[in-house]
Amino acid sequence: MPRLLVIDGDAEVRRSIMEELRDFFEFIETDDATDALALTLEHKPDCILLDFNLPKLSGLELCQTLMSVSLTQTIPVFIMGARLAPEFQQRYRHLGVAGFFEKPIDLERVKNSLAAVLAGPKRVTRSEPRIRLKVMLKLRGTAETGKQFELVTSTENVSGNGFCCRCTIPLREQTLVEVSLLKQGCEHLVGHARMRYVSWTNTPWQACGFQFISKKGPWIV
Repeated sequence: MPRLLVIDGDAEVRRSIMEELRDFFEFIETDDATDALALTLEHKPDCILLDFNLPKLSGLELCQTLMSVSLTQTIPVFIMGARLAPEFQQRYRHLGVAGFFEKPIDLERVKNSLAAVLAGPKRVTRSEPRIRLKVMLKLRGTAETGKQFELVTSTENVSGNGFCCRCTIPLREQTLVEVSLLKQGCEHLVGHARMRYVSWTNTPWQACGFQFISKKGPWIV
């Protein structure tokens, strides 16, 4: 039976979720975000339900931590909360959360969404450590429309051989781009990278992961 970690400051919310889904999941629960990472590492849940409005440590901070640790970053995280504003949803989407549930919780939708995620392909742990770092880049290449594009963007995280950034131009996987670093008004060619994955396609916050295939200049790490 899959294991579900429920992180919510409201004991009644945790109780109702566990009662409704007890035939489908084993449960770990906590009302404390500071304990949640330790529970995740200890019990290795298959999914996490996370309330964004937590005391001590915010849901956003906890989500950032879970997504940055190699042992937890592949676990699907669903965010719960009342009146989830679009700007909050956008920030969580950038981190790669699996979905959102507004309170009062529709438990049938929760059950169906969790089942769909668990039945889908498993997330793959990144092969090398990434650093959460914002660096300005200029990307040049060819869009899906066949037109040449030039895009100024910033990284969300970087590694020795790649980076993740937001792309406002629709791009397909395997798209090849020329990458330049922008520093103090100057442009420094790094090399060429190929897009390996894309999340939240056709949205302004589309997140794209790139891997270098050649380097002609210095990179960040």
